[in-house]
Amino acid sequence: MNVENSLDVKNLCSRKLWEIFSQSKPSAIDVVDLTKITHELLVRRHNLQKNRSSHATISAVTGNAPSLTFPSDRKRIVAL
Repeated sequence: MNVENSLDVKNLCSRKLWEIFSQSKPSAIDVVDLTKITHELLVRRHNLQKNRSSHATISAVTGNAPSLTFPSDRKRIVAL
């Protein structure tokens, strides 16, 4: 991609970044943009793992089981 069409990876969701990355053809996107996408996805994965480990630590300290909340239907599922 040229400068006019440069990707702003911070403003794209992970799903869209993965779609661009996995469906890109060598001529459709340049190495710089692929590098940006790869780096952004790795940073997001690292942050997700960090958040999961801190949540597990908090759960272990407080004795609460990890839970998932779905805002769309307001149901709460407690993991065993």
